[in-house]
Amino acid sequence: MDATGNIYVANYAGSIFVYAAGAVGNVAPMQTISGSKTRLNSPIQLALDASANVNVANYYIPGSVSV
Repeated sequence: MDATGNIYVANYAGSIFVYAAGAVGNVAPMQTISGSKTRLNSPIQLALDASANVNVANYYIPGSVSV
């Protein structure tokens, strides 16, 4: 979750979904982070730092972190 309450979810299929703060039920993400420039490869965990940078652990590349 970022400082404004938006929720970031790692999608194993190769993307990050961002949901609006306070979203309830079956809603579409307000943003999808994906594409070859992201270096995402089956993301399984993520963390946001104080500057809202998304750090992602990739499943298929051991020791790999996408920033």
